[in-house]
Amino acid sequence: MFINGEQADGIRDKAVKLVTGVLDFARGDLVYQDVCKGYQPGFGTSCTFLPHWMLLQLGVSTKNQSLGVGKHPKPRGLINRADIARGTTLVPGDGVSVIANSPAFVKMKPNLNAYPLPGDIVVIQSEPYNQSHEHVFVFLGKLSDTVWDTGESGQARSDAQNGVTEGKRKKRDMRISARSMIAAAADGKPDRKVQGWLDISKLDYMDGSVP
Repeated sequence: MFINGEQADGIRDKAVKLVTGVLDFARGDLVYQDVCKGYQPGFGTSCTFLPHWMLLQLGVSTKNQSLGVGKHPKPRGLINRADIARGTTLVPGDGVSVIANSPAFVKMKPNLNAYPLPGDIVVIQSEPYNQSHEHVFVFLGKLSDTVWDTGESGQARSDAQNGVTEGKRKKRDMRISARSMIAAAADGKPDRKVQGWLDISKLDYMDGSVP
């Protein structure tokens, strides 16, 4: 089922409660074992695992498709997480692309005059493109015109040992203008531009999942 404005408010509230309810967590702990289930070091960080865990917990249906990438793209399910009961699959390395190629993804462009809302999944990347600078996080809210409240996994290196912080609620410094949104350099990463965000209000949901 697709949702109306009032239902979207409920879904967004639910998304924020889900994400803040599991943060912060560390590599190897019980929350990590749930949220990052299936993560394999060597395929980048775990940054996509929190957003896809959230989508599954929200009740996003398997009817949602991503358009695929490459010369001969094949549509596939939006949720990149293995769950037998829900019929979803995990393809290592696909976590960002399925989000960015969803029909519900809002591409950032000059004078868009739109902003992510709580629960939306934001993709950031440096310019020029560098795969190791690609990152996704859950937007939780705007603390000020220059600071975002975000929920993020992938805070540890791929080869990190157990006990290192993996998921964290963060305050992201932002530079926002009519032309772009830029996540300021932090944690050893350069400035990264917002490429767009998955608008969770545009997704199809399972019956009974909407508050």
